[in-house]
Amino acid sequence: MIKIFPRVPTSLNKSTLLGPTLTFTKYLHREGTLSLSSPSFLHLLVGSSMAGAEGFVEADNAEAIITRIEHKSRKIETLLKQYKPVEALKTALEGTYAIIGDERCKSAHWLVVHRAIMAIKDVDGMLSSLDPEYYDILMKYLYRGLATGDRPTCDQCLRIHEKLTEKAGLGCILRFLTDTVNTV
Repeated sequence: MIKIFPRVPTSLNKSTLLGPTLTFTKYLHREGTLSLSSPSFLHLLVGSSMAGAEGFVEADNAEAIITRIEHKSRKIETLLKQYKPVEALKTALEGTYAIIGDERCKSAHWLVVHRAIMAIKDVDGMLSSLDPEYYDILMKYLYRGLATGDRPTCDQCLRIHEKLTEKAGLGCILRFLTDTVNTV
């Protein structure tokens, strides 16, 4: 079942919702229906049932994770309004590995991290205040951003990738390439 909220086109189907997330979000944003950070958008994105899909988290667990992601999204928006993009990014990266296994949750979490990544203006300042424990997780999300093919997202991810590689070294990239269990 797909949950449709006001002003969202009713012609959407599961493949549209589960397809490339950024394409769908650009459509919604362009149409003026919902913003990337809207909790109702996150619920719309992940609210469809995935009957028959194996390896997914139980519906109750997935709903609990979605609720946490929605709460995190509101907290990040508050931090961004206070002009604290580094704290917003740290908040977005916290608890990433708790959502392993469910693509719906991963997509919703990517939207939250994407919002924080795109708000970063001073990459050097961000990396100097970011704890080294976040480097590997950030690298994984940078590669996910590059995979979208969206020009502004790719530009920002490449800027951060360059500086992160200088700061964390090539090991960060190698850990991303070899870790097939903890995907984002």
